Amino acid sequence: MTPIEFVSTFILRPITLTLRLLMNMVVGHLLLVLFFTGTAFFIFNLSGLWSLFGVVTFAFGFAFSLFEILVAVLQAYVFALLTAVYIQLAVAEEH
Repeated sequence: MTPIEFVSTFILRPITLTLRLLMNMVVGHLLLVLFFTGTAFFIFNLSGLWSLFGVVTFAFGFAFSLFEILVAVLQAYVFALLTAVYIQLAVAEEH
């Protein structure tokens, strides 16, 4: 039982926290790249009414940038909270 508890406490929990934070950052950045690359494509490579889509993708990119800031704050809070809980569980005396 001790090896399983050791692996769970000191190896798996930090890995899950790290992967959660990393994947949220990667997905957010990929979406921002998609929006702003679409903006550049529609504005600089296409002409006519297609360039209006560039304005739309830029607006979505800007809105998503604000959303990314909110997600970053929430992820920092969740990361700190879960880290504190995991540390508290690791050092707490059992009943």
